[in-house]
Amino acid sequence: MAAVFAAVLCISASAPAQATTDALDQSQVLIISYQNSLKLLAQTFTAGATGGLDRVSLAADTTFANISVTIQTVNPTTGAPSGTVLGTSNYSGSLLCCRQFHDFAFNPAVAITGGTHYAIVVRVLVGAFTWYTS
Repeated sequence: MAAVFAAVLCISASAPAQATTDALDQSQVLIISYQNSLKLLAQTFTAGATGGLDRVSLAADTTFANISVTIQTVNPTTGAPSGTVLGTSNYSGSLLCCRQFHDFAFNPAVAITGGTHYAIVVRVLVGAFTWYTS
């Protein structure tokens, strides 16, 4: 059974630094269950806007983990992540308490095109990571 992962995608407009603003592309905030003890987790999405994806916010907990969050293209035949990485956010540490959203930043921002399918892929390198789902 497929699960929908709770995530928030933020797109930054291309503009000078003092004028840059965030625009929420899409979100899923209903949290019912969770996935953990898996070394590889992924959620596909269709970009609602064209721009630079500067972060994803995931409802997650970990007492300690080294993880890599990537944005990947999606294989049009299988609908699964293709392995082509467009951007990476590495994290090492704790994300404690209460199914809260935590930001994973991409620098530089990942260029995405509205209407195109992408995947958020979380690879757990060390430790355990819980991604809350709906």
